[in-house]
Amino acid sequence: MKQYSEWLSLKMKKIMPLIFLGSVFSVITLALIVHIFPELNFDIHISQEVQENRGIDLSFMMKAISLFGQPIPALTSVLFFFLLYFMTSYRREAFFILTVLVTDSLNLLFKVIIHRPRPSEGVIHILEKANDSSFPSGHVVHYVVFWGFILITTFYTTKFSLLLRVLIAFLSGFLLITIPFSRIYLGAHWATDVIGAYLVGIIFLTIILNFYFKSVGPRRSNGHL
Repeated sequence: MKQYSEWLSLKMKKIMPLIFLGSVFSVITLALIVHIFPELNFDIHISQEVQENRGIDLSFMMKAISLFGQPIPALTSVLFFFLLYFMTSYRREAFFILTVLVTDSLNLLFKVIIHRPRPSEGVIHILEKANDSSFPSGHVVHYVVFWGFILITTFYTTKFSLLLRVLIAFLSGFLLITIPFSRIYLGAHWATDVIGAYLVGIIFLTIILNFYFKSVGPRRSNGHL
């Protein structure tokens, strides 16, 4: 595991600049498109496809997936993992976790600048109403930065038991994969909102990981949680 962690650190350091530059270029291009054309046929088609099979009501599950992006649950989960890492001597990781609060604030500023309207009733089904701007999705940005960082650090938190690490990794991966479908299914965002949010989240996450990997080193287990 130690050798794999070191290999992962080296690989991440090499590919992060390319990921960062590609994401910046892509999100600027996409932001210009949705600012000029707020309602795209592509978005309408994707939303209708995601919401099409309504014979099975997935509303509860989709709302549960999005729960960690609501203000109170989001802050609670951030503080929970901060304390979990801090109390098990992963204090660097604990303070890096708090940076998600900064990225959430920056994303709000980005939403104000782009000022894209939310999806409207009549075009698609709206199961979650919101009044703020739509691009990029705040839920998705938060998930990519927060759960993405949590997922990556499971390779280094060797003081945690293997079972706990697997559970954390599974939860993080599950939320990262399902959150875009949740936001589209609920009618809270267009597909381009979640695509743009992934790109913005990746930009923020690569910046955080760049500082994290500069001083990350092999960890030794002194016990299990």
